Amino acid sequence: MKGLATIYKLMLFIISVDYVHSHGCIPVICEGNIDNSLRRCPDYDNTCGSYGGKRFDERYIKGVDILCQPSSAVYAPFDGVITYQRPFRDNSCIDHGLRITGEGQWIGYIAVISYIEPIRYGGRVHRGDIIGHSLTLSCLPRPDSHFEPHILFQLYLQGQPVNPTYHLKECMCTGQVCESNVGNKLASVPYQNTRGFGKGWTLKCHAVQELTNSGEMASRLPDIYAPIDGHFLGRFRPMPLADGVEDYQCTNNGIFILGAGQWTGKTVGLKFIINFTAHIYNAKFSIEPGKQTIRQGQKIGQRLDCPSESFSNNIFIELRYKGRFANFTNLILGEDCKLPPLH
Repeated sequence: MKGLATIYKLMLFIISVDYVHSHGCIPVICEGNIDNSLRRCPDYDNTCGSYGGKRFDERYIKGVDILCQPSSAVYAPFDGVITYQRPFRDNSCIDHGLRITGEGQWIGYIAVISYIEPIRYGGRVHRGDIIGHSLTLSCLPRPDSHFEPHILFQLYLQGQPVNPTYHLKECMCTGQVCESNVGNKLASVPYQNTRGFGKGWTLKCHAVQELTNSGEMASRLPDIYAPIDGHFLGRFRPMPLADGVEDYQCTNNGIFILGAGQWTGKTVGLKFIINFTAHIYNAKFSIEPGKQTIRQGQKIGQRLDCPSESFSNNIFIELRYKGRFANFTNLILGEDCKLPPLH
């Protein structure tokens, strides 16, 4: 049975999908709050719903208060395992919550959601599953205080508190790019110049091992997913002409995406300036060529098979802002989804 369980887990990992979730961005947590709006700071009673703000019991909590009407459905922020948790350990009416230990893209993370009545107290959940309903805050120490209804959301990485604000809202983290690299793990130092490509990130992108109908393991090329929302233009050759002759070597292929949605451009004067563009090198598109709209996480291509070249098991991704290189390492790795200052 143990062997069958291992094979089953492996099969779950290798099944090719047409879409993956954004790496680092958390979906809707409370029913009716589609953009994960936070409680104001200061609130009507001078408490604060922002990260590190003073709460009703005078504590400064490293978490955020997500607006949530009483009895609203509360959803899992990511795939993981839930356990019941009492945030205050005082048996008050709001002393209920859940702890979600992350899996997949969120390995190493723990989310704690408080002021909710769980509908289950253990087991595995998937991103977006209903895990409980928000509680009324009528039993707080100052019941006459006037504040916006909310739940408390805290996030930890390797046991250390993390500000979840930009994981919840205005999230600018990219999606997973290579099928076999869930966490966008780097193959070399971050944000470096690479000869023939440009300035960006070399990501690991090894072949995928999958179980055949005959019960044997076989490898195939990994799929490539769109890192941003955008307009897909198809293939381009990143390396320039050499002595008037175009270089057709295997790795001289790439995918070009013009940003759309929150990654789009704007009109300045008579010019339309694209804010973001993404180039993926050592990859070839697998969808229909020509301009079309794609969404972040959509399958758009495959890694190239270039066994004679040193770059064969990696891909290179480059993000530009208004045509200029910019260091978006935190957005690629999903560590901090706040857009860095850009000029």
